[in-house]
Amino acid sequence: MTPKNNSQQRPFKTIIIHFLIGAFIGLFPLLLPFSYGGLSGNLAAWSPTQISLSIILPLTVGLFSAIFGERCLNLLAKMLDELPII
Repeated sequence: MTPKNNSQQRPFKTIIIHFLIGAFIGLFPLLLPFSYGGLSGNLAAWSPTQISLSIILPLTVGLFSAIFGERCLNLLAKMLDELPII
């Protein structure tokens, strides 16, 4: 007899969709300064820290949402809901 496995396998398509949604949500805080005109559009003026943060943050959030799935996306949605509207 084989033991029952409680963990369900998610389809690869669902994992990719969760990654893309998480990466977009991770990109959202980086787009806010552009909407207020705080950062110049010239990438040559950016420091290496700004460039690495703009790459690492969306990838990290995308990976977390791909790994943890709906739990991570629900947490991110709660965080976005609690942002103050200016």
